[in-house]
Amino acid sequence: MELEDKLPILLVLPHRCAKNDGILEGVSTYNCQSGRSSAILDRQDPSDEQCFLLSGRRWRGVISDSITDSLMRFCQDHSIPLVDVGEGQGFANVSRIRPKNYLVGQLGAAYFLNCGFLDFAFIGFSDQSWARKRREGFAEALARMGKRTRFIEYSSTSQHLLELTVEQIADLEKSITSLPRCTAVMACNDRIARQVILAAKKIGILVPEQLAVLGVGNDLDGYRSVKPALSSVALNYRQAGFLAGMVVEKLWGCCGGVGRLDIEVDPVDVIIRHSTNSRVTDDVELLDAIDFVRANACRGLTVAEIVSRGAVSRDRLERGFRRLVGYSPHAEIRRVQLARIEELLAQTDLPLKMIAPLTGIPHTEYLSVLFRRLTGETPGQFRERARFKTESLGAPRWRCGVAASSNTPEDSDLATVNLETEIMTCCL
Repeated sequence: MELEDKLPILLVLPHRCAKNDGILEGVSTYNCQSGRSSAILDRQDPSDEQCFLLSGRRWRGVISDSITDSLMRFCQDHSIPLVDVGEGQGFANVSRIRPKNYLVGQLGAAYFLNCGFLDFAFIGFSDQSWARKRREGFAEALARMGKRTRFIEYSSTSQHLLELTVEQIADLEKSITSLPRCTAVMACNDRIARQVILAAKKIGILVPEQLAVLGVGNDLDGYRSVKPALSSVALNYRQAGFLAGMVVEKLWGCCGGVGRLDIEVDPVDVIIRHSTNSRVTDDVELLDAIDFVRANACRGLTVAEIVSRGAVSRDRLERGFRRLVGYSPHAEIRRVQLARIEELLAQTDLPLKMIAPLTGIPHTEYLSVLFRRLTGETPGQFRERARFKTESLGAPRWRCGVAASSNTPEDSDLATVNLETEIMTCCL
């Protein structure tokens, strides 16, 4: 018989995508840090009978984005913690980890407003709750600034294949044609955003000159599959996976596998690429250099290292960055590093000696000097102010309740408990 602490966590993630890869990485990170249990990946079609149900093996918990009735019954019958990381409606008795979808929409709206756009549209699915939340966050943030949002919405054909049909694409082309030129479009996910770009290209509308397009998910495997490269709201899939591992452990340890936790994870940021860049260029090498800086600034990147890649000369790099980004490559490196330092100060208790190497700063003393020079306050002052702001807004909370008989999460009689600090402030 397997030792209780060595029982593995089963991941049922049938669809290969950036989201599920991030969740797998997050769960693996949690397992490595806790030393508790391994993760076994099952990529079967969720509609098939799950072979592990018949294997007789014991599990510490199950994490899935494709929960079936048979999987839910199996976990309930064997008191196994089950965590839903999918985008569906959820189940009354199943814990779930999901993005703060309303905040995702707000983030997209704030970005477009900051860019100076005057016309806005949202494209998504009317029958998916997560898409509606993103739409609401987007539209309401714009409405508070006196801006109107146009809506282009469709019914989804599948919970997992969240893209438009041929007939819907034909309608999309007509809808895009009717939009004012220089409209800022937020799509509910990256797949739809890529279809918007392809539809615009087919009917002769230039992106981003005549239509700026923003997706959600930051699918690195897909953002280069269309031209121009897609800007996107990045979701923290790794943190979702990390938290899912923690939820399994909490339910296993204190609830005997029975209970329901509902946790929402903040989006990371808008990852800016060419599809929303109003200062347009056909210089692919320069755009690649900008992406390279933003991806590598926190490992101690230097301007000389960018130039050494050979694609862009120093003079061309300097002029191109000032034209497209608004300041020098060195200043962009510092901007990315500063944003990461602020994030770690606000969301973790890590000391400066640990933050410095995570942000590409060689010494703790230099980090303090640099931070004060760029912000006007010390790291300690910033952390205290950030913590005070968080406390004044209310501590992050999760909901925990015993199994209920209703069919929807909203019908459950849920008690609210404080979320443990180390869970919500973990920074991956």
